[in-house]
Amino acid sequence: MKAVKIVLITILCGLIVFLGVVLGIGARGGAGFKYEFGRQYELAGEWEIPAAEIESLYVDYSMNSNDVYLYEGTGENIVIREYVTFKQKEEWFSTIEQNGSSLVVKGKRRHSGFFLIGGFNNDAHIEIYLPPSLLADVDIVTTSGEIRSERDFESVRSFAVESSSGDIRLQSVVAEKITAGASSGSITFDYAEGKVSAQATSGDIVFHQIVGDAAISTSSGDITVKQIEGNITVSATSGDVTLYQAEGDVAASTSSGEIQVLGGAGSRNCSATSGSIRLTDVVGRFDLHTTSGDIYLENGRGYGEAEASSGDIDIRLSGLEGSLDIDTTSGEVGIRIPSDVSFTFAFDSSSGECITFFDDALSFNKRGTSAKGDYGSNPDKTISISTSSGDVHIREW
Repeated sequence: MKAVKIVLITILCGLIVFLGVVLGIGARGGAGFKYEFGRQYELAGEWEIPAAEIESLYVDYSMNSNDVYLYEGTGENIVIREYVTFKQKEEWFSTIEQNGSSLVVKGKRRHSGFFLIGGFNNDAHIEIYLPPSLLADVDIVTTSGEIRSERDFESVRSFAVESSSGDIRLQSVVAEKITAGASSGSITFDYAEGKVSAQATSGDIVFHQIVGDAAISTSSGDITVKQIEGNITVSATSGDVTLYQAEGDVAASTSSGEIQVLGGAGSRNCSATSGSIRLTDVVGRFDLHTTSGDIYLENGRGYGEAEASSGDIDIRLSGLEGSLDIDTTSGEVGIRIPSDVSFTFAFDSSSGECITFFDDALSFNKRGTSAKGDYGSNPDKTISISTSSGDVHIREW
């Protein structure tokens, strides 16, 4: 047993010495030292292509993990530079081809080594400098690399970016069709105008502003849209969905996450399993469903349906524009509406009670678990509430 311990200690000491040598040599990498563990990048190739000849840009790193960086160029040429940590491996360098009006940048398959003297190896990134000329199509794919743009794209026909585990970060993209996809990486757009489609597996998706219709989905990541002018469909499995100033129809769904739609006008169709739903400043119809979460609607002018199993429902409308249909099992219901509206009212519960500001206009059963009646001079709307054990409180706005 003692001999085994001595062997293990010897091996551990050897690893410590080896790592010290690795880090020491990497730290002396000089001006080329970048990132952690001494990865030193060197320029492997540089290409210049007349921008006037190019309408479509295709970047394909589906066989390796190159990062792709897009910059605003100067002059009349597209400039491409590749930086690598494996200069001795020329067979792994990217290829640049011009096929008519299409420019194709393609990476080759290479082995992804882990430790060599000097640190990590087999890394590369590509820098593409694009002058402000018009491109009809942009399509960029990488495996685990990052895609980042520090320039805007205007009047593009189609713009597509895809990465497996790398992050995607774009500034402004104006195109007829915008597509973004990532597996475990995140997707971020400052501005997107056009028909937008974005999908991620475990990464977050953030759009600061969208002009146009959008379809966005993720599994375990969160979805955040800070402003949209257009209809939007969003879905998440365990992530949260948060939309600000949604000027258009919203269809949002999540399993265990929460849904928030904060501001804007348009219909709201939201469903969650164990998460809550929160709407503010609603203008239009709403259709809200959750299983174990709460439903909260504040400060709006609208109408619609709200259903929760074990959660509470709290609806506060400064204007009732149509009928309300509310259903909950064990949760309580709170409603606040203007006192100058007219409607036909119906309440039914197994063991819950109903308290309103218009009790005098209602007829209750002996147990107080059901009530019906008309309120106002012209009851052109209906308010229907059903609960199992939850109570109902209706107050004036």
